[in-house]
Amino acid sequence: AATRGATLDEARALGVDMIKVQVNWASAAPGKRRKPSGFDGTDPAQYPGWGRYDAVLADAKARGFKVMFALAPPAPGWATPRRGDRAGVTRPNAREFGRFAQAAARRFPGVDAWSIWNEPNHTGLLLPQSTKSGRPVAPHLYRGLVRAAATGLRRGGVGRDPVLFGELVPIGKPSRGPKRNLQPLRFLRAFFSGRPVSGVDGFAHHPYTRPAGPLVREPTADDATIRSYGRVLRALDSARARGKLRTRRKLPIWNTEFGFQTNPPDRFFGARIASVPRFWSISELWFSYENRRVKTISQYTMRDQPGATSLWQSGLRFADGRLKENIYANFR
Repeated sequence: AATRGATLDEARALGVDMIKVQVNWASAAPGKRRKPSGFDGTDPAQYPGWGRYDAVLADAKARGFKVMFALAPPAPGWATPRRGDRAGVTRPNAREFGRFAQAAARRFPGVDAWSIWNEPNHTGLLLPQSTKSGRPVAPHLYRGLVRAAATGLRRGGVGRDPVLFGELVPIGKPSRGPKRNLQPLRFLRAFFSGRPVSGVDGFAHHPYTRPAGPLVREPTADDATIRSYGRVLRALDSARARGKLRTRRKLPIWNTEFGFQTNPPDRFFGARIASVPRFWSISELWFSYENRRVKTISQYTMRDQPGATSLWQSGLRFADGRLKENIYANFR
């Protein structure tokens, strides 16, 4: 809160027109392990944790931004199984999540776009990913969350504002087991193998690349970094043609999280700072701007998180506030 206003002002000066806010279910909801008696999940007045989101929405709107709310994990403990739970991401209750979505829509009519969950093909955000034998599980859990949340948002008053799903990690692991991130295309094939999905207006993607940049091929054909938007679009179009994705028109891709971790500070997973402006130009102009179905491109984040390698280092500033001069100049 202490630095939010200045950061929003800086983002606005750089030409940013939309801010994405993670609205954590557990942070907004009451209770930890036990649901309060008589709790009505569709009633926004029964959620005590809206305050932080009220503030950021007001600050962003005051500066002319559009705002996207991403309804995100973790779930409150009472919305997950009592055994085997891991940080509110193990088999979250889709019906309760739909009620949360309805309450959020009723509470925040000024939001301009909505997104459902965060990185459901990541082991830290939805479990289990698959069975021990390798059969995908997370895509089916996520389909239930999407169907419930899309219905809840519409019931809460979201009209023509876009509702997005996806938010996928671009590279997974082909090995088996519940604690291996699923590759995005494999995730989508399983996601579209069940009941049809409707009520969505776009696909959100996190098309990060390897440190060597956006031209480097992914490990497998089931991965999809920014160079492979086409793989994702073909999967969406195939699902629509088979009646598994019920939309009036072909869905666009929203790039909702992107950037390049840099070295320094991250000497293990970061790209050389001198290379990042070129990587950005390729990513933005060649792969994003030239593809008419890519609706947005994003930068995550404004500032690195503290720590050399344990957290995320794709900011336009170092954690201490110093500019990454050549990268910053590329935006300015």
